Amino acid sequence: MTEPVIFTVGYGREDFAHLRKRLQAHGIVHLVDVRTSPYSRYQAEFRPGVIDRCCEEAGLLYSYRGDLLGGKPSQPALQTDGKADWSKIRAWRPFQTAVGEVIRLAESGPVALLCGCEWAHKCHRGGLLTPAFDEKGVKLRHISMDGIARTLEEEVAHQNGGQLGFAF
Repeated sequence: MTEPVIFTVGYGREDFAHLRKRLQAHGIVHLVDVRTSPYSRYQAEFRPGVIDRCCEEAGLLYSYRGDLLGGKPSQPALQTDGKADWSKIRAWRPFQTAVGEVIRLAESGPVALLCGCEWAHKCHRGGLLTPAFDEKGVKLRHISMDGIARTLEEEVAHQNGGQLGFAF
């Protein structure tokens, strides 16, 4: 069995061609969309139906799991005071199942979890997904806009000029 290799990546203001280069540099074979709402107002390439075709043309498998791995669920049971409660989400059985599914996917090749945010430490990839995968013994690597894959701590230090400090 292959050790699972799981990355996260955000597209920010990039187009799909630039994202594809970052994914290819890390040997990604499967892109798992973890956006709660898989839609981009500004970049048509990241809209449903279009992103699927872009991935297919790039030789990437694509799947959507934002319904279970997204950071802004609509279920009231996963919210506190009307806002997503990441501790409740991490304890939610369907979320835990989806984390396990991603780990199994990664046993057959590198996987990247896709979000629209540029930096993992400023979105649910850092505050929700990283701790959930850590609990399973899997360290996520976050592919930054510069193409370098870093741990969450390394990304925070990179963004803060060498100083650690989280935005959560």
